Amino acid sequence: GSPVTLSLTRIQWQDITGRADQTTPSEYVSVGVTSAPYYHGSMVDGVKCFATDINGAAIPSTTLLGYLAEGARTNLIVRSNELDNASWTKNNATISANGAVASDGTTSLDKIVEAAATSIHSVYQTIAGTSGSYTVSVEMKQAERTWGFITEGNSVTATAYFNLAAGTVGTVSGTGSPSATITALANGAYRCTMSFTAGANANCQFGPATGNGSASYAGDITKGIYAGMVGFENNAFASSYIATTTVAVTRNADVEAVSTSGNIAAAAGSVYLEYTPTHSPSGTIAFWGTYVDASNYTAILHDATNLIFRKRIAGVNYDATIANAFVSGTTYKVCATWGTAGTSITLNGTEGTPHANTTAAQIAATMQWGADGNSLQQPFASIRNCRDWLRQLSASERAAVTA
Repeated sequence: GSPVTLSLTRIQWQDITGRADQTTPSEYVSVGVTSAPYYHGSMVDGVKCFATDINGAAIPSTTLLGYLAEGARTNLIVRSNELDNASWTKNNATISANGAVASDGTTSLDKIVEAAATSIHSVYQTIAGTSGSYTVSVEMKQAERTWGFITEGNSVTATAYFNLAAGTVGTVSGTGSPSATITALANGAYRCTMSFTAGANANCQFGPATGNGSASYAGDITKGIYAGMVGFENNAFASSYIATTTVAVTRNADVEAVSTSGNIAAAAGSVYLEYTPTHSPSGTIAFWGTYVDASNYTAILHDATNLIFRKRIAGVNYDATIANAFVSGTTYKVCATWGTAGTSITLNGTEGTPHANTTAAQIAATMQWGADGNSLQQPFASIRNCRDWLRQLSASERAAVTA
């Protein structure tokens, strides 16, 4: 499988060495992954991942992200990429379907065209959900207007503005404690999100603006913005886009398991991975883990403040830690080890605070990358370059591999 698709495709891993080498990491290949035509092994299982395309050119780091590990999520919006459908109410606007190229390369972004009235120009759906945290996400692209907005005007007054030329968030205001993000995508598009708290029957509304804070104005029937690929989740931050048609769609959690036999040992070992989070720190997440039961497991965790390598034995935690308030979109390299030298964790070449405990780790039959070993606590992050050793790496080796 090709690295270009691992962030887009749910994958499994397969050990191709039959063992984990004492001095070098075991290698894995993808199973059930399809690749873009110009990458190695297109449409073929059991193909090693490469950092170059089939012509030998380096795959950009923005593409070479790895496996996207996300928890289960539901997109409550229907007709998520069909703004011209009757499921969307048009407010002083009309829709011109399939007017621009989206981030996925398809000509599927619709144009929200202003009506001549002096008002807000938008499309919206009202969702009969439960009260709590919500996040709206919309792929937007500038047309004649270079600003867009997202608002929730049914339950609260949360509103956020987005500069679609500069790729920046403008004013964020209103009730519901709103916050917003904007992320550059391919083909000049941006993923714009607004998170807020609201009661039941919240709505998802968005459209063009003439500037920061200026959503209500005399419309021009020749002007607007492009939008599509809409998400509306009952969660505090957005996951990756979930396409819908006639009903809401739930995506299963990503669960990727590898046998520990011959790859990891209880007495001593080392685990390395790189991760690129897609959101700011929130709650406890897991980048790697092997789970026996609630009182006995081994995992690399993040508690929104610290990166933790945890050996949990008979209900007692033996933690090596390092401070890490990670930043969305930034790639980090982490290595965790255990053995006769205790437990250690190293992040981007910097050694954390170790733990002296040398008790053998609790190792189950499988380990999971991008989960806690119990198929939970997915990090909503891209995971790549996963490696493990049947020995404890030294401090200098950990520094070198994570530098």
